[in-house]
Amino acid sequence: MSVLLITETNFPVGLFLGQSRDFDYLMRLVETHPLTMAIPEFCLREARSSLRERLRKGREGLIESRRLLRDIGRSEYARERVEAATYLLIELEELLQARIESVSETLDMMADISAVIPHSPAVHVRGRLRHIGGLPPFKETDCEIFECILDFLRVNHNEYDASIFLCLDQEDFDHDEIRYDLAETDTRLSFSTGECIAIVRRELRM
Repeated sequence: MSVLLITETNFPVGLFLGQSRDFDYLMRLVETHPLTMAIPEFCLREARSSLRERLRKGREGLIESRRLLRDIGRSEYARERVEAATYLLIELEELLQARIESVSETLDMMADISAVIPHSPAVHVRGRLRHIGGLPPFKETDCEIFECILDFLRVNHNEYDASIFLCLDQEDFDHDEIRYDLAETDTRLSFSTGECIAIVRRELRM
């Protein structure tokens, strides 16, 4: 059995942030089993930008907190605690800076073991038309991502015994029209890593 697993922006974000062991588990399955992970190039770029911005804002918040503590630390009663807190904040700032610098490394690692689906002018136009037509997932960037995924599936799904779209954005993608489009290529839609793992294990007869 060979299985195709398509993911979107939330997967690399969750993997980098360590939001669940399920992300790491799925990556290990990709490396050790006949499981192919595919992700749109658009999603990798979106994840890179989102992660860096989130970490940058967090670091700026820590810097601002140190400025506030500096004023409080002028008072004798708080000086010792302020010094301890400042030390911890500096450590956190350095940690976040290191994480910012490791975003590209993590995403490049994911890209190296995945099939990266290229963005194209045709996909851009179809996504734009989908958005203008008021079809789910409605948001313009999500429409482009979904059209990119559909384009890849139409060409490649017959090479696999099963295909799954793991979408961690249920709010925007939980629509009958989405399911109908995916059903044309016999692709299942999953909204959780736990459910996805269960499907993969079943298909791989693990």
